[in-house]
Amino acid sequence: MTNLQGYWQRHPPLKLLRLRLQQAAGYVGAIGGILANLIVPACIEFTNTPESPVTLPAIIYSLTLATLAGTLTGVIGCAILLSQHVDLGGLDTLHAARAGAVGGLVLESPVILLVLCIVME
Repeated sequence: MTNLQGYWQRHPPLKLLRLRLQQAAGYVGAIGGILANLIVPACIEFTNTPESPVTLPAIIYSLTLATLAGTLTGVIGCAILLSQHVDLGGLDTLHAARAGAVGGLVLESPVILLVLCIVME
């Protein structure tokens, strides 16, 4: 019985590892999202014209900025937490950047489409 307990201590169940990685991803997003969402709007202010029409290039530009914000969220959050020696359960900066880019695009796309539908009516 002791050997079995030692095995589970050395090899935790996959479900526990997954929960730890999801928790780490939440920490990365929470920490990095604060800074990334301060940086990206500042960049938008310098590039927008006062009256930008709703066109296809403007929508593509918005989706690109959403992906950029998500990528920055992952990179900044992971870098801050790793510099403070927080165990992220195997999550590194590259994987955090990829997850942030996908998350930014997936979460922002419906919002942009909803705004587009409201404006076009």
